[in-house]
Amino acid sequence: RLEGRQRISSCALRKIMVFLVRLAALLFALVLAEGLAVGHPHGAATVLRLRGAGKNKAAGGNTEGKRSGEEPILCRLKKGGSKWEVACRANKVEAFKEGKIKKSELLLFEEPFQDFKKGDRPSGASIEAAFGTTDVSAVVDEILEKGEFQITEKERKVMLDSKTSEIIDYISHHFHEPKTRLAVPATRIQNGLESIKGLKIDPFRSAESQALEIAKKLKDMFPIVAKDMGEDASVAARKGEDPKGKESKAKDHHKEKGKTDLHKDTEKGGRTNKGKHIVDDAV
Repeated sequence: RLEGRQRISSCALRKIMVFLVRLAALLFALVLAEGLAVGHPHGAATVLRLRGAGKNKAAGGNTEGKRSGEEPILCRLKKGGSKWEVACRANKVEAFKEGKIKKSELLLFEEPFQDFKKGDRPSGASIEAAFGTTDVSAVVDEILEKGEFQITEKERKVMLDSKTSEIIDYISHHFHEPKTRLAVPATRIQNGLESIKGLKIDPFRSAESQALEIAKKLKDMFPIVAKDMGEDASVAARKGEDPKGKESKAKDHHKEKGKTDLHKDTEKGGRTNKGKHIVDDAV
């Protein structure tokens, strides 16, 4: 019996040792993957996938064609017969395009790739042949300036629809018709957008900056002015006189002030005659 118990204990111990070895190997592999992510783009993408970036999750997942903030987005430029890519943080693109953050905050790696997913780094000779310089920073700048951010058709449609709606809403709330001072109907703005030749809405730029540019073009189609300019300012500019609104407000103010003073004088020096207040003529 004693020998049987010893054999069982020895077998259980071996199983525990095998389990611990496998667990240690798994932890080592994860640590190695994290280490590779620091210096290798393919490793970075692998770690992002291990963390679940870009996958639809049960709660708060990517269900509407929107990209996870942690998932990288590529800006790609075709030049010199080759494609050139830089990896960016998806949730930083709009802020970068508006000049609110620096390039270093946008980029995952401050260098160009010919295929980021494969980790293909171009040689200095190929960079110089395509761009005429070996200055990596200047090459990255050109890719960001002239390249196109790579998103799926579903993502692009969702982002463009959302951005267009924001632009229309901004114009409707910040501009109006100069004569009626009424807000411009959203349908008229929509039709105006469709009539502008060569109009390209950038899904990565703010709605406000694009709306201000588009409003200038809409003025050629129908009367529209910014609300802070208003009808009164437009009339004054055309007729060379003070805005009626200000003049009217001033008259109303003096009229109300006169009524108040008269009421005070009546209470102090008036007398009652058949239920009516009569002001003394002593003033």
